[in-house]
Amino acid sequence: MNIKILIAIIVFPCAFYVVAQERRSNPEMHALIQECQQQKGDMDQIQFVWWIPSEMWEMVFDQSDEITDEMKESVMTVMRKYVIVAINFSRIEGELENAQVITRTKEDLFKKIYISQGSEKIKPLADQAVDENLMFMLNSMKPFFKNLLGDFGNGIHFFVFEDVDASGARLIDPKIDGTFKLKVEEVEFMWSLPLDFYQNRKICPIDSEPMNKDWNYCPIHGEKLEQVTIEK
Repeated sequence: MNIKILIAIIVFPCAFYVVAQERRSNPEMHALIQECQQQKGDMDQIQFVWWIPSEMWEMVFDQSDEITDEMKESVMTVMRKYVIVAINFSRIEGELENAQVITRTKEDLFKKIYISQGSEKIKPLADQAVDENLMFMLNSMKPFFKNLLGDFGNGIHFFVFEDVDASGARLIDPKIDGTFKLKVEEVEFMWSLPLDFYQNRKICPIDSEPMNKDWNYCPIHGEKLEQVTIEK
């Protein structure tokens, strides 16, 4: 894949984090992002993780008129090989007005992380073992998060894991029954699969926009939502 293509589309993966936070503008993407993020810790600690399945990237590309099918497939061929997780484990020191976020380094966290499905534990890949174009994209996203989120964004690190076994079968599929666990030091995060996003959902009867499954009425039109099942 030509590196210039990646540069041309790098704004889209960055932008989906911001755009999707506005539920009214993109409730479907917001729902998937929300389900893939988890946060623990207390007032003095940040323990934030964000699983970014390949389906999320594909959704971003599908919504852009500037990305051709050829460009999308070039990127997705790489993305489908990996599990990508963004992690921020930091601590907050000082009083509120003078509080400082003390971020952990990627090197410090690297040996203390693994993912698992069933009994198999999968360690993250060294940057040198990851497709160079994917690493270029992830590294290009870091300044975006730093500018957007300040100290919190500066503490976000991307970790990449293999997502295919020796036979070429996918290891972590958000649409298939199972569990997906991520352990960072002694802190465990778990997702029950399939994600709710791929099970029963609700849509607005006016424009068929997907809505949060916990809502009863459309926040835009005020109509009672209809129950549907999203195809897997």
